[in-house]
Amino acid sequence: MNTNDFFSTIYKGKPADHYILIWSLKGKRSNWFKDPDDAAEFVKKHPDDVYFGVGTSIKDYGHAKRCTKGRISGVPGLYVDIDVKPDGTGDEAHKGKKYPKSIKEALSLVEDYDMDPTLVVQSGYGLHCYWLFDEFINIENKAERQQVAEIEQRMNTTVINRAKKKGMIIDSVFDLSRVLRPVGSNNCKQQKKLKVKLLKDSRKFYDILSFDHELDKISAKKTTQVNKKFEKVVLPNNIAIDKDATVEMNDLIELQSQNDLFNPTWKSARGFKSQSEYDMSLANMAVDAGWDEQRIINLIIHHRRTNNTINVQKMMRKDYFERTIRLARENSKKNTFNKLADKIMAKGTIFENKNGNDIVKYIDKSLSPLKFVQIRKYRDEPHYEYYLDVEKPNGDPESINLNGRLQKRLLFIEDIQDATNIRLVITPKQWHSLSQAFSIVVIEAERSTRHEQIETGTVEYLEKYMGNLGKALAELWISNQPFKDKGDWFISLKHFHAWFQLAKSEGDSLQKKFRTDLTESGFKSVDKWYTESLSDGSYRRKKKAYMKVPKGYNIP
Repeated sequence: MNTNDFFSTIYKGKPADHYILIWSLKGKRSNWFKDPDDAAEFVKKHPDDVYFGVGTSIKDYGHAKRCTKGRISGVPGLYVDIDVKPDGTGDEAHKGKKYPKSIKEALSLVEDYDMDPTLVVQSGYGLHCYWLFDEFINIENKAERQQVAEIEQRMNTTVINRAKKKGMIIDSVFDLSRVLRPVGSNNCKQQKKLKVKLLKDSRKFYDILSFDHELDKISAKKTTQVNKKFEKVVLPNNIAIDKDATVEMNDLIELQSQNDLFNPTWKSARGFKSQSEYDMSLANMAVDAGWDEQRIINLIIHHRRTNNTINVQKMMRKDYFERTIRLARENSKKNTFNKLADKIMAKGTIFENKNGNDIVKYIDKSLSPLKFVQIRKYRDEPHYEYYLDVEKPNGDPESINLNGRLQKRLLFIEDIQDATNIRLVITPKQWHSLSQAFSIVVIEAERSTRHEQIETGTVEYLEKYMGNLGKALAELWISNQPFKDKGDWFISLKHFHAWFQLAKSEGDSLQKKFRTDLTESGFKSVDKWYTESLSDGSYRRKKKAYMKVPKGYNIP
């Protein structure tokens, strides 16, 4: 893994307006970059004793300042810095302290537990371990910053306690504004330069809530008192987070009648390690019962208040509820799919007497190296529209618009290749069986109003850039602005997403989710090339990823 790959992994999903700090020990100089690739290029040019700020900033503080912990605007995950006592005599870096004596000893503090680090970096005289979130955490206020800082502190406390049990010491460093050494830089602490390099990449990413019951507590602070300042938070879509929210008795009886586990869950008598697990269980039941978002939020708050477990900072976090409900809906989809598939007896096909799991395994094998998630069918008069949801080898989700061409083998293969850069080998005989499998497990879905929002927003966005039609394509490519080429419009996902967030008040929308929304609305990912002029008078070819706007939009 080189520096570019390292920063791309660390800052995947970072908002486009967040800055990355690159700090040089020599001269104690700060440099700020919005683009992870630009930050990586700077490190390559100045590799000696250079550091990066794990947390991001919404402001460039200039060359003389670094972002303080109270102004960190986002974090990609948790981290721990473990010093290792180098072999040999003459080392002064860690003299007098019982640090781990080897990389193997240091790794024993973070591996073979329930949650292995996503990345382990050998920093020269130790390890930097990162547990990256599956979604970049955008920090909007003091309460959210305090919540994330507490989880980071608990991660460090957990590893410190493990070290103590083994007779070792690691330093207590859990500042959100902490700077660490990036892959590809040089550690010049001693006379000999040591290259900072990646040691392990588990490709595991974590939901921030999953750490709640895995990490040691940092104190016995009570969280059962309701802060008087927390009264009510109203979200842009008029959904309220109210400490006095209640659920009608008839609604509770409804859940009780539908799920035998409701009573022990409501009484917090299932032996869960954290309140978050009870929140998740209740959300699963409510989603299965068809409850809307407001009723689910009220259910969670009502339960917490009933059991005297109100956590003020968590209750004020709208992203906590959004994430909990999103996961509950995903769980519901999986359960519905499995129940449906298990009941199917596909008479007259090779899958006769096979259950849903067998059919899914067959599809998974046919799509390898892609991992099958589901296939959805929408009724768009007079035809059907199909979307294939898969997981790419690197773990990224991809929703592929098949344009209603599920019966055409070669077109199906081309659609897969256009979306993933992977060309599957499917023979006509294999395609006959695969298309049968798809027809058995396909999920009938309803088109949401999101499709209309995307179309309206796209037209409004492109109307602002009609003047681009006369500009040179290379100029537009460099500035990430939309352009028209051979009758088709092409837009930069990053540029369009930033505009959409501001214009449509979607400040919390994730670029990965927005990409899926575009794909489901008919957009296609394409690479576009342009020629860049260099300072020495020469030229080089470069490519950028764009989204091709579907035909049929009412663009002037």
